Amino acid sequence: LWIERRVFADPRQTILCNSQLVREQIAARYGVPAARLVVIRNGVDLVRFHPDQRGAEGARLRGELGAASRTAWLFAGSGFPRKGLDTALAALAASRDPDAILWIAGRDDPTPWQKVARRLGLEDRVRFLGPRRDVEALYAAADGLLLPTRYDAFANVCLEAAAAGLPVVTSGANGAAEIARDAGIVVEDPDDVMGFARALDRLAEPAARAAAGKAGRALAERHGWDAHVAALRALFA
Repeated sequence: LWIERRVFADPRQTILCNSQLVREQIAARYGVPAARLVVIRNGVDLVRFHPDQRGAEGARLRGELGAASRTAWLFAGSGFPRKGLDTALAALAASRDPDAILWIAGRDDPTPWQKVARRLGLEDRVRFLGPRRDVEALYAAADGLLLPTRYDAFANVCLEAAAAGLPVVTSGANGAAEIARDAGIVVEDPDDVMGFARALDRLAEPAARAAAGKAGRALAERHGWDAHVAALRALFA
């Protein structure tokens, strides 16, 4: 915080923000002039995260995880309370698709969340995968990303999932929502369980998910690392 105060108070410093959300918050909370706040959004690896992996690789992992023909939503991220796992579980229980399942990847202890899942009657529809290094394989196997985060400056998983051709459902408290609206559905309030349930229902049909996924890939291609680096070079210049 001391370092931040020094930087924010120094008129020579340009502040790089990875979303408009962050830019607005810094301006409001620290009084930094708008001219010093530059938005360059995070980039994404367009090769590692690609719809082509949804073939054999995706089918293999779906088989391992027992998805079969069910709609598999992916929740990816550590810090489950902040990432909104309680909303995700409640939304899954409230959705109209009784066969939809949720895969949860992250470092948190699953024990208390397994109790929540049991209380909601989701024992057979939720699977905790723990921390994963093969997140690209999870994107290839899943049907969509669900992230009702209560705060993210810019959740990289949203851009990764979009690059992989997945529809994204996230909250307005996520800086990535500024661009993810073109790749799925944004529910403004991260605690709006029924809003997220309706989003899952809207994307229950494969055609709807395919359309959102195609739009997501097109969006991601505008945010590859080449574009990110070019923007940084222009800023430094």
